[in-house]
Amino acid sequence: MNADFPTLAEIARWREACAIATAQQLDALRADPNGCEGPIVKDSNGDVFEANDDGSWCEMGGERRMKPELPALLLWHPAWEVS
Repeated sequence: MNADFPTLAEIARWREACAIATAQQLDALRADPNGCEGPIVKDSNGDVFEANDDGSWCEMGGERRMKPELPALLLWHPAWEVS
């Protein structure tokens, strides 16, 4: 087993931890008003959205504001940035 690659069990745990099943979980994800990027999720339709600091969501590559369809998967969060 190569230490550089996660095991299937680790991938499954990570996916479960990043799953967004409820509106409350989705509403808890907001962009930092002092930052420039918000969390990014992929919804159940396969569309990708970025959170804004006012709690709204924008489809990536567009200006359309709408909420992602649940369940969704958290793809990236600003807190994950390595400094």
